[in-house]
Amino acid sequence: MKISNQQDLPINIPVQKIKKVLSAIIILNILLLFGTWLDNSRLAYTSSFSVNLLMAQFNFAKENVAAAWYSSMLLLVAGLIAAWCFITDMQRFTKPKERILNYGWIVVSMIFILLSFDEMGSFHEMIGETTLFQKAGNNKGGGWYVFYALIGLVAVFMISFFIVKFKTNRKALLLTVLAVLLFVSNPLQEKYEMSSWRNSANPDLWRRPGFFLLLEEGSEIFASFCFLYSFILYLMGAIKKNDKLQSAKGLQITLKMKSNFIFYFIGFISLLGFIMILVKLNAWNIAGNDNGISQNWFPSIISFLAFLFSICVFFFYKKSSLNRKNIYLALIFISIISSVFFGSNIYSYRESLVSKIPYIFLLLTIVTGALAVLKLQGIHVKICLLAWISFMAMSVFSKDFLPALYGYLGASFLLLSLFLSYQTDQQK
Repeated sequence: MKISNQQDLPINIPVQKIKKVLSAIIILNILLLFGTWLDNSRLAYTSSFSVNLLMAQFNFAKENVAAAWYSSMLLLVAGLIAAWCFITDMQRFTKPKERILNYGWIVVSMIFILLSFDEMGSFHEMIGETTLFQKAGNNKGGGWYVFYALIGLVAVFMISFFIVKFKTNRKALLLTVLAVLLFVSNPLQEKYEMSSWRNSANPDLWRRPGFFLLLEEGSEIFASFCFLYSFILYLMGAIKKNDKLQSAKGLQITLKMKSNFIFYFIGFISLLGFIMILVKLNAWNIAGNDNGISQNWFPSIISFLAFLFSICVFFFYKKSSLNRKNIYLALIFISIISSVFFGSNIYSYRESLVSKIPYIFLLLTIVTGALAVLKLQGIHVKICLLAWISFMAMSVFSKDFLPALYGYLGASFLLLSLFLSYQTDQQK
C-alpha cells in the first residue's frame, strides 16, 4: 500500500462559501440554544420516551446528545484551523524569532483539541476532584483552585499570543479577546450553578433558571464561534501575504501525502487508540446521564475527519468520474451520521423505538459500503471498506466499551480507504 510522491489535493475555498459556513454555524448555535431552552423548560415534555429523547438531542446542557457532539466538533474544527495557521505561517516566515513564535499555534491547536475532547468527556466537571489536583491543592476543594489557576494561565497565554499575532488585524483580535473572556466566565458560571444547587432548600427539585442556563451555554458556544471566526480571518490574511499566493481570495492549501504516509497513518491511529484505552481505564471516566463518555470522542473524530476528507475530494478533486463523485457524496452523508452516532452515544439505546436507530445506522452503512466496494477501484480500498462495514456491525451488536472501540477501528478503515481511493484515482 505504497503511496506515490504525487498525492496532492489542492483546496481553494472562496470567501463566499466561508461566509455561508459561518452564517450556518450562527444559525445552528441559535437553534440549539432555543432547543436547550425548550427541553429544559419541559414545555414540549410528553409521556413518550422517544420524543423526550429526541428533544434532549438539542440541549447543550445535557451530555451524550447531538448538541454536545456539535459543540465538540466546533472546537475540533477551530483546532484544525489553528494548525492550518501554523502551516501557512511556517511557509512565509524566515526569521528565527518569527518561526519560534509561530509554534504557539501548535499549543493553541492542542488546547482546542483537548477542549473538544473535554466537551464530549466532561472531564472538567470532575478534574478538581482527581488525586493529582487534590494533592496540588493541599486541602479539601483545593484541587478546584489549582484548576481555575490553570485556566487563568491558559487565558493569559492565549491573549498574549493573539495580541502579538493579531496586532495588525483588529477584528480578529477583538474576537479572540471576547472569546477568551467568554470561555473564562464559563467555569465561574458553573461554580455559581453548583453553589446554588447545593444551597437550595431541596436540591432534588432544584432547576437552573432558564436565563442563566442560556447565558452559560451561549457564552461557551459563541466563544467557540468567535475563536473560529478570528482564526479564519487571520488565516485568509496570512495566505494572501504569502508570496506564492498573493492572488488568494479565501482559504487555500494543498494536502500532501508522502510515500511513507501509510506508516504515519498507522502510527497515528495506533497512538490514538492507545490513548482511547487509557482514557477508558481512568477512574474519572464514569458513564452516566450527567457524565460524558470520553471514549466516544475517538470514533466520533475519526468519522468526522472522514467526513471532511470526503468533502475535500467531492468539491475539489476534478478527475473523479460522476459515479465516484456520487459515492463520495454518500460517504459524506454516512461519515457525519457515524460521527453523531458515536458522539451522541446512540449505539447504547436499548429502549422504545429509539432502540431501532443503531440497526438503521448499520443498514445505511452496509448499503453505502456495498456501493463503495462496487464503484471504487483498488483491492486495498475494497478490503478497507469491508473492514469498515464489519467493525461497524460489531459495534452495533456489542456492549460497554466495545462499541466505541469497534467504531473507532471501523472509522479508521473508512478514512484509510478514502486516502487509498484518492491515490488510485490520481494514478490513472
